[in-house]
Amino acid sequence: MPREQYEYTKTITVEQVEHIMYLVIYRGGITNWVTWIREDKEAPRDKKIIAMDRFITNGGAWYITDQKTKIDHRFDIDTLLKGLSLYTNSDYDNYDKVDVDYIVQLGIFGEIIYKNKTKR
Repeated sequence: MPREQYEYTKTITVEQVEHIMYLVIYRGGITNWVTWIREDKEAPRDKKIIAMDRFITNGGAWYITDQKTKIDHRFDIDTLLKGLSLYTNSDYDNYDKVDVDYIVQLGIFGEIIYKNKTKR
């Protein structure tokens, strides 16, 4: 049964959040299961609009299209915090693209659905 509430008691800075988003956008953190990342849900899927890493911390949201199901998932700061609360590694400054992939999946699905085969 999914949780109704997520408590996150560790402190994460805006810079650390932006670093996580940088890894998602520019280092291919979620490319193994995502087709599109868009700032605007109404934007055509054939136009890949990549949000800047600061978009999330400024109150925006991304719409991430699941490659397998073709479902658009909203991803915002609350989704990120949910993923962080479920992820066991809290060494924010040393995250790699596998870490951020799992954080995004945990935030959206509540579990890791797609295994990341990237070597660390």
